[in-house]
Amino acid sequence: RARENKGIMHKLEVEKALHLKELISRVKSGKLFYRPEGDYLPVGFETLPRLQKQ
Repeated sequence: RARENKGIMHKLEVEKALHLKELISRVKSGKLFYRPEGDYLPVGFETLPRLQKQ
């Protein structure tokens, strides 16, 4: 079980470092609140149900 925890903790440290790197990059470029332009759907939302008006 300790081995599993060590593996998970290592992956979390890598992920944390990547997030920090991305944050620093966005602050330096001035795109902290970047929103991509265009008509797109996030992954997994290829088919969105239409909202029905009442």
